[in-house]
Amino acid sequence: MVQHNSLPSYWYGFESRHPLQLIKFDMSLLRIFDLLLPVFGIILGSFVGAFHHRKISLQNKEDIIFKRSRCDICKKKLAIWELVPIMSYLLLKGRCYSCKSIIPRQYLIIEILFFIISINILFLPLNEFEAYIVLVLIGLLIIQAISDFEKKELFTLASILIALFGINLSIVTSIYSTLSFSVIGMVAGFLCLYLLNKIYYLFKKKDGIGSGDFLLFGATLAIHGIEMFGPMLLIASSITLGIGYYTSSLHKEMPLGTGLAIAGIIFLLMPF
Repeated sequence: MVQHNSLPSYWYGFESRHPLQLIKFDMSLLRIFDLLLPVFGIILGSFVGAFHHRKISLQNKEDIIFKRSRCDICKKKLAIWELVPIMSYLLLKGRCYSCKSIIPRQYLIIEILFFIISINILFLPLNEFEAYIVLVLIGLLIIQAISDFEKKELFTLASILIALFGINLSIVTSIYSTLSFSVIGMVAGFLCLYLLNKIYYLFKKKDGIGSGDFLLFGATLAIHGIEMFGPMLLIASSITLGIGYYTSSLHKEMPLGTGLAIAGIIFLLMPF
């Protein structure tokens, strides 16, 4: 008999039915939260895209979250139907309804990316509650990845939320890590980069690793636990060096936070 935890949640109960009954797709077995996960993913992707754009263009921090969406060119507030993820962009053909200015394609790309990620999460051995936590974690990690790549800045609050969600996930499921390994990993990740930076400072008299990276590494290990310390650091460093190579910035400040965030996402979508 196939174990439940090897199948997505909407397959629960299929193995107990007669094989011929599996030919007919039974909609009653689809749980409502599974159906809504991709919708939630697209909405989350829309928020991440808007957050990223506003972080660059707005100075008032309250406006980044609470300011109503409007066109960057004509400044007209967008109607509800203009804010429907993916569909609005396609119907408007990528242009503002009022002034016909081009809407940044990044919105569509991020929303589609989150839709694909949501579908992938459905096939992980997670229940509904766990699946939503994982999707939110990925959203926070993508915010960190984009911000560090473009602005060399990491959000302290986002890293704290990642750590809290990671610890909560270890409490409700051990698919990524146990609670004890999660807490140990969080502390070890922070202290490791903190001490490395202190050693670097002794020789160079300047910081080599930002404090945001300390927090983010600890936060990602709060999800995956101390057992993933080595693989996480190896993959994150490789990604960061790759970014440095392709952007010709190997001798400049490189976005380690982007590498850490991407590594965290990879391991979330491929639990061991």
